[in-house]
Amino acid sequence: MKIQSKLKELQCDLFSIDTSEVSEGTCIEEKIALDEPNCSAVSQIIYSTDFCLLKTVFDTKIGITDNFSITGEYIQLSYLTDGNPRILLNDTDSQLLKIGNLQLCFSKNTSAEIHMNEAMKFEYICIFFTKEFFIHLFRNASWYCGDSFFKKVARGEYSDLGKLQFPLNHTLHQLTQDLFKLTIEKHLKFHLLQLKFKEIFIHISNLSADNNLPKNLDISEDQYQKIKKVHAYVTLHFHRTPTLKELARMAILNELQLKTGFKKIYGITIRAYIIQLKMERSKSLLARYSVNETASILGYKSVSHFIQSFKKFYGTTPKQIIT
Repeated sequence: MKIQSKLKELQCDLFSIDTSEVSEGTCIEEKIALDEPNCSAVSQIIYSTDFCLLKTVFDTKIGITDNFSITGEYIQLSYLTDGNPRILLNDTDSQLLKIGNLQLCFSKNTSAEIHMNEAMKFEYICIFFTKEFFIHLFRNASWYCGDSFFKKVARGEYSDLGKLQFPLNHTLHQLTQDLFKLTIEKHLKFHLLQLKFKEIFIHISNLSADNNLPKNLDISEDQYQKIKKVHAYVTLHFHRTPTLKELARMAILNELQLKTGFKKIYGITIRAYIIQLKMERSKSLLARYSVNETASILGYKSVSHFIQSFKKFYGTTPKQIIT
């Protein structure tokens, strides 16, 4: 499997990976940084003969085209965490990528043009598996080997990007982020990642089962899918504290529809969900940052407001947690 990112306007490669060059059962980790006057990018990459993990962040002041290509058969799991680029697949199929949509596809020898507008921040996470590794990983997993996507891969039936997608949830986002933070001996990382992949697909199976409108909800299918996308967006951008008005405009719903629909589906208000995510995140941040820094990272304009929210949520102050 070969994966390449070539930036057209800058006439340079961001990365070029050939997984066949890696020794069996080992992983290579790389961090690649590009710093040009009008464009910066950072890619964190972990790859073996069987898979490749990519986490890339762009910050560009000019329009940039990323000519992204994959050689060989592959399974792709990916989602966008920031930006709204347009992707052109194999010179035929153009689609606008949306934040928080988890995409799953099976394809071969793909070339894509990812178009980023000027003044855009763009961030994505991609996980690629070889077909052989994917089948080997899940063929004895009773909870997944009966899945329709797995059966298609086993039969060699391709499923293009955009055909199978779900709104991302907090658990899956955290699990994929954690793949890039594993601290373990190098000779054990390959094996730990296999376990992590299985955990991710357990949650994908659950997400797939939950993607249909429950019969007991007094809400339309269209509203249901729109609100799930809002939930995915908030999951990724809770630190920005998006307002109900902003989210309603994004979902093309009125504020009352969004407010009541969200509570019906998730059993919690949007505001309470944002606070919950901030508080859950704050514990890990406080292990590395001061109270002031943590409050700033989480989008609080006032440190005292953060401390008050923390105490209300946990029954203790941030300083007491630290000590």
